[in-house]
Amino acid sequence: MQKEQKQLSRLNRIFKALAWYQVIGGITGLVVLAWVCNFTMIWNASLAVLMLFIALLYAFSIYCGTKLLKNPVKGLSFSFVNQLVQTVHFGLMGYMFKFISGVSIAVKWEPPMNFHIGLEPSSFMIQFATNELHAFVGINLVAAFLSYYIIHIKDAYTEALLAKEIAEIADISYN
Repeated sequence: MQKEQKQLSRLNRIFKALAWYQVIGGITGLVVLAWVCNFTMIWNASLAVLMLFIALLYAFSIYCGTKLLKNPVKGLSFSFVNQLVQTVHFGLMGYMFKFISGVSIAVKWEPPMNFHIGLEPSSFMIQFATNELHAFVGINLVAAFLSYYIIHIKDAYTEALLAKEIAEIADISYN
């Protein structure tokens, strides 16, 4: 029973760290978004919808963190989706998507053979049908690692909960 308690305690500390990472990343992103909106001179319906979409992505990050604090099993599922959205950045023929909530260590490839590694805090870049023909593909290594780790830790948490329940049943049967 002690071993299961220690495992669950360790996992709960990891969940809290991941949850706060997502909450702080989401809040930081909303602050950046508010700052950008404050300096945006020309507004139209398309831009307003785009800014709302970005705000919802950052709010989703905050939601994932709070969900993880309240219910780790469901929270891990939401957190996985949140990290997947941040994993791939791309730009092609006037379209671009890059969303970071937290920190990004990204590897970016630009044709024909340009590679870049960069560190970025919460940020976003979304473009639709611009004249820019800039092409790139980037992988956020932090988000990719967290996606993988969430899958691993979700299985470990489920196993630890099951082991705890079995140990409790065994303790009851001995008494």
